[in-house]
Amino acid sequence: APALSLLVLQVPGPVVGAPRDREVLPRTELSHPCSRSISRHVRKNLEKEILRPAQKAGLDGWPRGCPLDPSRDLWGKHEKQKQRKRGSGTLWTCGLCGKVFKNEHYLD
Repeated sequence: APALSLLVLQVPGPVVGAPRDREVLPRTELSHPCSRSISRHVRKNLEKEILRPAQKAGLDGWPRGCPLDPSRDLWGKHEKQKQRKRGSGTLWTCGLCGKVFKNEHYLD
């Protein structure tokens, strides 16, 4: 007798507790190993504790290869292009392409 094979597909269903009209989809993982959220935190502290005081003291450049040089910031230019839409709370606009995203994660 010929063998009968069975193919089973799992289709993601709604998550318990989620609104019935919307399916909760998993977030896409970021492709670079350097964490953007940790980078944001470090950048904020670096600006507060080192960069602003150095600028006030008259320092206008950093030694070649200095790890604190803002030009070495992997995500700095991209982060400066993000804008949170006022009044929306969660909408973000990309300064490069003008697209609007429902969450900062999708802009990263």
